[in-house]
Amino acid sequence: MRYQGVHYRYNNDIMTFLFLGIDEMGEVKRREEGNKGGQSDAIFLLVLNPHTKEISVIAVNRNTMTDLEVCNEDASVWETIKAQLCLQHAYGDGAEKSCERSVEAVSKLFYELPINGYCAINMGAIPLINDAVGGVEITALENVIQTDIKEGDTLLLKGMDAYYYLHNRDIYGTFTADKRLERQKQYLTAYAKTAVEAVKADLILPVTLFNTLSKYMVTDITVDEVSYLATQALGYSFDGDHMYSLKGESQMNGERAEFYYDEEALYELILEVFYERVE
Repeated sequence: MRYQGVHYRYNNDIMTFLFLGIDEMGEVKRREEGNKGGQSDAIFLLVLNPHTKEISVIAVNRNTMTDLEVCNEDASVWETIKAQLCLQHAYGDGAEKSCERSVEAVSKLFYELPINGYCAINMGAIPLINDAVGGVEITALENVIQTDIKEGDTLLLKGMDAYYYLHNRDIYGTFTADKRLERQKQYLTAYAKTAVEAVKADLILPVTLFNTLSKYMVTDITVDEVSYLATQALGYSFDGDHMYSLKGESQMNGERAEFYYDEEALYELILEVFYERVE
């Protein structure tokens, strides 16, 4: 394709995975199809580029307004509406159907972007993920409600503190989901560095963690693929320069926060991450 005088070609070798953090504490429970599948409080695209040996992560605001396939409680009536992206996972079975519809919604949002796999993890499993690498050190970006974590504190997150840091927010405050997203981005950047060292010390750690999380997650990625991808990722680089977010504006609609993305900025982000310049 041609954009602003430059030709681009889609990188067919790139691998893209959708990761969802579901607002549920316990193990995954398959439900009758309807609107009780649980919201996705964290939405990230993980991108592996074998040409540059780089990993990119795109954080998607949970309140991004986009087209969703929704139904009533007994799934007898379906329609397409524009609503917050986090709601798409709720319209399904809380398992594969919810994930598949989330993949479809994100793919459409990113101009029909191919997504190679998905992984939805109940956020109650965060302590398991966190402690598997020995904890993650961060400097708190803000006071975290219902905890002793204060802005500017440098601490090693362990156990439920990791969950609180990634999950808690003042639901009555303004645009608190946006602030929480910044905490999630910060944590993922720190986790990636910590995880690389942990995997170097224990090459079977990804498989061990996969098996540990099996009751808390829904994924179409096999354990063999996890082992292969983790080994490959050790040779890739990742830093804050490759942590992206959708640009746009948050607005309040009554008591509901809505995020309206900048279409031109999204288009340019897709070109930067998923396409290559053609000389």
